Order: sequence, then structure tokens, then C-alpha cells
Amino acid sequence: NEVRSVVLKVLLGHRSLKILIMVRLGCFRWFHAVMEPPRLRLGELRPNDGAKKAQRRVGRGPGSGRGKTSGRGHKGQKARQGGSVRLGFEGGQTPMHRRIPKKGRSWPNRTVLEPLGLTKLQRWIDTGRIDPAEKITMKTLVATGAVGHIQDGVKLLADERATESQEHQLAQPINIEVTRCSKGAAKAVLQSGGSLTLVHYNKLGLRALLRPERWERKNLPLPAHARPPPRLQAFYHQRNEANLPIRRIENPEEVGLLEHLPRANILHARRIERHVIHQIQVRPTAGSSSP
Repeated sequence: NEVRSVVLKVLLGHRSLKILIMVRLGCFRWFHAVMEPPRLRLGELRPNDGAKKAQRRVGRGPGSGRGKTSGRGHKGQKARQGGSVRLGFEGGQTPMHRRIPKKGRSWPNRTVLEPLGLTKLQRWIDTGRIDPAEKITMKTLVATGAVGHIQDGVKLLADERATESQEHQLAQPINIEVTRCSKGAAKAVLQSGGSLTLVHYNKLGLRALLRPERWERKNLPLPAHARPPPRLQAFYHQRNEANLPIRRIENPEEVGLLEHLPRANILHARRIERHVIHQIQVRPTAGSSSP
């Protein structure tokens, strides 16, 4: 009997043998419950645990903990129906957002450029994501994932070691179009035998370049390219085949011209000049009687 019990324990320890033994004993119901997957019935449908929360019932007597005043307390603005205090209101005293002094400045009209390093661009070319034989535009950079969201344009940058050693230079000539470029990046592109073009886009023109299907879906022509602002017209003095304001960089020192352009609006300065001249002309001279 002891040997028989040991053999049964060993056999019942294996699941397959256990199932065969139970089938031989006639437990067909248990066999089907184990082997068949559970069936979903309409009467057994219920939400997951914690998916639904019971609604809070207020005003149902003192035993509930939220009776009588329903948790609002006695009187006051917050106890009234629809009574609330706006965010940041501190009862009439100077709120915190006015007590704390302002710090720094905000530039609503600043130009936000997406940076692109030469090292990353070379890695994209080596992995086959970008074809150096074709023109590399900002649309190509976005489509291949070299840059993310473009707000106002792309600026091509060079690493510090890329300008010092030849091993980090571009391995092949490229033809690239970007919004801005550093002197080191321009030097690296030109030394490799490639061409660098700086293009000017406004926000509408940039959207038309990156997603032209918005206009094609509505059977509308693409918007015309906008002229640069007055202070940039002298820099973008060339036009390409698409009538886009560009400047082909032939010397890395040309990139620094953008940093020394006057910030004042030329048209606004001319209006002020005309206004001053008009005031001088209509001002009565000394000794003359006014009409």
C-alpha cells in the first residue's frame, strides 16, 4: 500500500498524467472545464474592478457624514448655489501673481530655429536615410527624421571638433538648403565641395513646403513666396527657379552679415523721417503771424 501511494503521488504530480487518470476515473466534466477556454456569457458581463465609482450622495442625514449642509459648511460664498471663487483670487488682497516681480523678457516675435549638427547629418547620410546626390531641403530633413517640428526654419551647426580636425568633416559634397548656418558649418560644406543656400520662408510658405497636400486636397494653388522684411532684402537678393528669395553662400564670412543687419524697421524709420520733415515745413517762422 505504501509503494502504491508513492507511485500515485508521482503520477499525479504531472499534469498530463493527472488528466489521463481523471479521465479514466470518469471525471469528464472536470476534464472539459480544464481543457476548454471559458466562454463569455451576456449575464456575466461586468466592468473591471475599480473602473466605476459610486456617486457621492449628499444631504441624506447625519449618519452619512455629508448630511444637512452637504459638506459645504455654514453660510458664505462657497456655501451658496453656484458660488465659487475664481482661480487666483485671494479675498481682495494683492494676489501672488502681482506680488511677485517680473523677471526676464519675452520676445513674441523671436525666430525659433531647429538646430541640425553636421555630425548628425553625416550619420543620416552614412545610414542611407539621406541621399547626398539629391538636393537636401528642409522637407527632406523632416521626412527622414533628422529634425523634429520646424517652427521658423532650420539652422545648420558645426561641432567644435568638426572645425578643428579633418576626420569630422563631411565625407562627400552635398547640396543643402537651410534657413541659417554657422560659419563653421558653412566652411565644412564648402570645403567638401558642396553648395550651401540660405532660403527665406514665412510661416505660411514653410507650411506649404512641408505639407503641400493641404492645398492639393482642396485643389488650391500653393501660396506665393513672401518677400523678406526690409532689413533682409539686401541679404536675400537672389531668386531661384521657384522665385524664392535665396542667397548662395560662396564665402563663410557671408553668413555673419545677418548678425550685423540693423534691427530697426526701415519703413518705420522712413515714416518718422517724413513726419519730422512735415512738422518742420508747417511750423511758423519767428515774427510771422499765424492765420
